[in-house]
Amino acid sequence: MTNYQQTVYDSLPDSLRSKYLAAIEKEAQKTEKLEAIATDMIAAMECGRRGENHWRLNQISTNTANKIASFMPPTPIHLLPEERRPFGVDLTDAYLDFETQTYGSGGAVRQG
Repeated sequence: MTNYQQTVYDSLPDSLRSKYLAAIEKEAQKTEKLEAIATDMIAAMECGRRGENHWRLNQISTNTANKIASFMPPTPIHLLPEERRPFGVDLTDAYLDFETQTYGSGGAVRQG
């Protein structure tokens, strides 16, 4: 126990001291687990630099690929199969038609 933890422990009533000790132990186990993971990750990166295999290296690659894929832009509508295309009016012809005159506000010709 650190000095601060000992001071807190001494100031607690007897009914809460066991809970405080359990919380300190749980935090210590969590810290040990994170340190072991960090050490293992460093070893995996070193193995990757040397071209060797490591059991955690495949997991890193899979997780990274999943993160990258989750932020990819959606597939353009014209590349989707018919059953996955959204319903609605196809406006591509309206934007490519420069022969038909359309009128804006005040009767002004917008294209033609």
